[in-house]
Amino acid sequence: MKKKITLIALLSSCFFAMQSIAGEYIMLIGSSLADSTVEKVLTDAGYTVHRGTGTYTGILSQEKLDSLNNAALVIFSRNGASAAHGDGSSTPGIVEQWADVSAPILSLSMWIMRSNRWQWINTTSPACLQSDTIYITDDGADHPIFTNVSIVNGGIPFTIPGVTRNESTTVTPDLTTNASIKILAVDSKADEKRVAIAEWEAGVEFYSGAPAPSSTRMFIAIAEGDNCKQESVRPNVMSAFNGTDQGKKILLNAVAYLMGKPIENSIKPTSKSSISLFPNPASNYIVLSNLKSAVGYKIINVNGAVVLKGVAKNRINVSSLPAGLYVIVTDSGQTAKFMKE
Repeated sequence: MKKKITLIALLSSCFFAMQSIAGEYIMLIGSSLADSTVEKVLTDAGYTVHRGTGTYTGILSQEKLDSLNNAALVIFSRNGASAAHGDGSSTPGIVEQWADVSAPILSLSMWIMRSNRWQWINTTSPACLQSDTIYITDDGADHPIFTNVSIVNGGIPFTIPGVTRNESTTVTPDLTTNASIKILAVDSKADEKRVAIAEWEAGVEFYSGAPAPSSTRMFIAIAEGDNCKQESVRPNVMSAFNGTDQGKKILLNAVAYLMGKPIENSIKPTSKSSISLFPNPASNYIVLSNLKSAVGYKIINVNGAVVLKGVAKNRINVSSLPAGLYVIVTDSGQTAKFMKE
């Protein structure tokens, strides 16, 4: 009898231990190599990340479904191999299976969201973001993910200039008509815009004829896709994190928001996002005064063109630049404005 009571107590303690850890991890679906920078952003912020690398394709077993449903958040990376997941015609039931996942899902890939995959958006057409700056829409005004995010000239410096603009889709009537998508940020103030950040409400069809998600879904275009390269120096970096400090803050705010955590307490302090420089206005050179070591930099004019780049620890010769306003951006996403006389 004593052994039976002990066994019941042991099983009970194991059960409650399992309950206590359920929902405390993030499941990241993607390549462990290519997604390492995204994972580092999460682990540096104190999150526990589990990997679903190459095994969450096709119709999922109950074990895999349990691992998704017990997560606090599921993130599908840009390198998540959307084609391997199948679609409603080639793999009956897969669209509904992913819609029924009870954990919130954050997609960093527009490919998996298309109407021939998970059916979050009523289109199959990709498009590259047109700018490294994003702009909050009316739907995004006062949204928690923009807490403590700095606005510069009406926009948010989102991704590092001159590297890779992330993949998304164009805002069209087909995308928004009879659809539950809330576009929180776009890449332009012009008529033709791309979706930078979007959200879908639980229990409402993604669009007419598509399934309804069991929990909140969100998309953030904050991981690189090789289709949108702006430079040719680096090797394949598909799905690498390429956000500025502000882009990183938005991602971590979104993670906290989707996990139901207080945003103010979920983000570790980051390094200063601005650079101290002088003289300003400058004639022949600028001096960067708060860098501890040499960094790569780009100087960008008001049209968004990179006009000067290199590596420096403090002094940069700008005598060749025409008079005007410029922004300097370091490889770590630190920025500063200066005038050239």
